[in-house]
Amino acid sequence: MNDVSTIDPERVLVLAPTAADATLSRSVLAEAGLACHVCADLAELSRELDQGAGAVLSTEEMLAAGDTQPLMEALRRQPPWSDVPIILLCGSGADSPVAAWAMELLGNVTVLERPVRLTTLISTLQTAIRARRRQYELGDKMEALRRNEERFHTLSEIIPSIVWTAAPDGTITYANQQWLRYTGLTPELNTREWPELVLHPDDKQACLERWARALREGTEYEVEVRHRRHDGAYRWFVTRAVPLKDGAGRVTAWFGVTTDIHEQKELHERLHDADRRKDEFLATLAHELRNPLAPIRNALHIMRLMQDDRAAIEQSRMMMERQLGQLARLIDDLFDASRIAQGKLTLHRERVDLESVVMSAVETARPYIEAFGHELTVVLPPQPVYLDADPVRLAQAFSNLLNNAAKYTDRGGQIWLTATCQEKEVIVTVRDTGMGVPANALPSIFDMFTQIDRGPRLSRDGLGIGLALVKRLVEMHGGTVAARSEGALKGSEFSVRLTTVPATTVHQPRSGDDRRRAAAARRRVLVADDNKDTAESLGTLLRMMGNEVHTVYDGAQAVEEAAAFRPDVVLLDVGMPRLNGYDAARRIRDEGWGQGMVLVALTGWGQEEDKHLATEAGFDRYFTKPVNPADLVQLVAGLHDSRRHDRRRES
Repeated sequence: MNDVSTIDPERVLVLAPTAADATLSRSVLAEAGLACHVCADLAELSRELDQGAGAVLSTEEMLAAGDTQPLMEALRRQPPWSDVPIILLCGSGADSPVAAWAMELLGNVTVLERPVRLTTLISTLQTAIRARRRQYELGDKMEALRRNEERFHTLSEIIPSIVWTAAPDGTITYANQQWLRYTGLTPELNTREWPELVLHPDDKQACLERWARALREGTEYEVEVRHRRHDGAYRWFVTRAVPLKDGAGRVTAWFGVTTDIHEQKELHERLHDADRRKDEFLATLAHELRNPLAPIRNALHIMRLMQDDRAAIEQSRMMMERQLGQLARLIDDLFDASRIAQGKLTLHRERVDLESVVMSAVETARPYIEAFGHELTVVLPPQPVYLDADPVRLAQAFSNLLNNAAKYTDRGGQIWLTATCQEKEVIVTVRDTGMGVPANALPSIFDMFTQIDRGPRLSRDGLGIGLALVKRLVEMHGGTVAARSEGALKGSEFSVRLTTVPATTVHQPRSGDDRRRAAAARRRVLVADDNKDTAESLGTLLRMMGNEVHTVYDGAQAVEEAAAFRPDVVLLDVGMPRLNGYDAARRIRDEGWGQGMVLVALTGWGQEEDKHLATEAGFDRYFTKPVNPADLVQLVAGLHDSRRHDRRRES
């Protein structure tokens, strides 16, 4: 067998009746520049056809004398683009029975009547080979196209996106397996009925209208729609398609990619919702901050106008205390929300009695409950229930639930706080007769800054933080909280589930140090704050407690005054100009006379990293503004701390 790599694909296969005819044919064709291969019989001719040939030259005797079945099978094995030219020499031309048979069964047959002129034969063979050459070129193009399609299909099956093609009229011609697996459609159904079976009813019209316009105008196509999955669920996809055009600008096909964007769509919706809630929160925050400021301003005006009316002044003072307390609670909630968001809120756990925690929460919430005229009923288990918990934070969670119940219940409503034990758990439930929670709001009721529209009747205060704090605080205690409501005007129920601990392991919390108050004594105090009103008011308050007070308004002055005044306590605002409070504290600590001073940081920031910075700078205490006067009293009264006095004596 010939080496395929050395075979001339344009050679002429010759089937000659005699050896002399074969020799003559080889000589004539070689002289005309045509390569040839002489075959001994039809069997060899059939085998050589499989190796490639430009044309076949045979006489009718050779076809009539042998078995033509192998030849016919060899021709059938040719690739689709191949149509081998056969030149048949017949004594009676096309009237020959062999010629008639050959033209019917062998395909591309040209009959030449013998005797034939040599120039006619050569010309016919050259024409046949030129035609065969075009077939080879077509075959190369078809093979290249096949390889490209194979690569395309391979690539389209391994990428995560859905890939498809369509005819110029939009008929789907191909969709990869990702699409068929997602939809559960067969290729046939997908071609004919995908719009009806896959598109979401709400998206179908817009999708088909855009597709029709793209087909009509030959422009790029893009649309975001929901497609039905094989299990009936709908997901968001973006589809982009481009027209493939020929040299004349006519669309020959469409190539499209469909990508799942469901998670991105949901994320966008969540971000949009978060942005909306942020705007609502900022508007609510501004409203909530203005609410206490209005009565405080009014009270100040009353006190200025009625300086001799002690009752009016006392009433105004009490009003200002209440409103300042409300402002402080708002700020505390904001700090707690920030700490929770950053995972920096810590618990100080101890073994506590549930009753003491609940009573603390009730004590905190009672003024708010009574202000709305509600009736509160508390039912606790007859036996003590003990928890491993932070009593302050857990009481905060319960008081938030009570405040929430009071806030969203019409005046004169009822609130129940009930605790029941179930095996090693206790369930604390806060239930009310209020406005209830819509079913669509229950899943997000514990989200930060969530505000539920309950109508003008219950346009109460609040930042949408309280319930989010409840959820996080309860979860930090290893518990769960759930909300339930039958709907509008049917009240709400919030249930907290916590793990109990055996009574035998309970330790009483320490109380001596926290509640100890030393007798007040006259102290030397330096106040430094760039806000003069803050500095002067703090100074006045400390003087009224019997202390000697100096005030300055920046960090550099604070260091100079501390060196001259030698105070027992220095209150430093950390955000002062010229020299901030941190650097001022470091400079004071660097001096021998500053080793024993009690340094207190004052700031509007309350994050853990701020406290860490203050400790590193040398501060002993850290107060967030506004400072509670009771904390100042306790600070000054407690300066007998032996460590501090020892340090002063050493200096």
